[in-house]
Amino acid sequence: MQAIILFAILFILLFLMFRGAADIERMFTDYSLRFSNEISGYKAKAARLYSIEAGGEDSFWPTFWREDQSKAECSTGNASCTAITFSGEGALVWETDFLKGSMPGVTDKVGCALSLELALSLFGSIDIIGMKVDINDETKIVRGVFEGTQKVALLSVGEEDRIVSWQVAELSEGPEDANKSMAESYSIASGLGRPSAVIEGESIVLFASRACFIAVIILTIFIIVLFLKRIPRLHRGIVVFAACIVAALILPSILRLLPGWTIPDLWSDFSHWESLSKQFENGLRDLLGKAPYLRDVEGKLLLLKQGVLLSSSTLCSVIICLIYGRSSNGKHNA
Repeated sequence: MQAIILFAILFILLFLMFRGAADIERMFTDYSLRFSNEISGYKAKAARLYSIEAGGEDSFWPTFWREDQSKAECSTGNASCTAITFSGEGALVWETDFLKGSMPGVTDKVGCALSLELALSLFGSIDIIGMKVDINDETKIVRGVFEGTQKVALLSVGEEDRIVSWQVAELSEGPEDANKSMAESYSIASGLGRPSAVIEGESIVLFASRACFIAVIILTIFIIVLFLKRIPRLHRGIVVFAACIVAALILPSILRLLPGWTIPDLWSDFSHWESLSKQFENGLRDLLGKAPYLRDVEGKLLLLKQGVLLSSSTLCSVIICLIYGRSSNGKHNA
């Protein structure tokens, strides 16, 4: 009964971790450029022209956004809210599930999307597609209502708008072997300037997703050790050799799941592993050290939750191994 309870707890923890990893993947883009000085609309336009003319097919493509505290008003009420204005792909700015409608498109200059909490505060309903709401002294048309306990409005201004200034640029597309240095180089070459920080979402997502397997790896190693103990010493070498052959065959498939920059040219290159660990560390430091936007707060909460689940699942798997290890030793001694 004790084993069933422990495995049930571990299964629930792993389920929550995999779901959390999916949420983190949706929350973080590959490269989020933060600037100490706001980007003018003309610089944003120039950066897009650079992507088309100088960058080529493998160039990054920027989506710009800013966050302001504002007031939303309509014929049925008003409410304070966080207004996130964007130009480009709205999903890169705020990835979420829509209850009604959808995110305003890249050419939509008057569309907006409201969180569930804001929609209920203003209209008392989510059946509000096509309704008008005044935010930031502009009249917007509701295109969608998305999940959310915060009062948030997502405002599209269209890619060609040059009036609004921006605080953040999210980079999509780009070369297959893209890295943080390339993102910084693009920012400088395109005229956006040197960013004050680059939040490398790819490394954060990689850490969050691979952490889900730590508890499984611990249990797998433990099972292999128990299995080898039950095999006569004469045949253990053959089994280990066969296991190494199988591991070598499946290793290329596993490596293809990883970004190219995580794989060294030589596995004995210890400087690569040191550089890789610093890259993960710097990515987390950039995220945790910057003055947070609302999206960053949501991301930090997801990472904190994932860390708690990781600690709990690892502890649970270790307890299972200790219990079964003692039980196995007891039977062996008997």
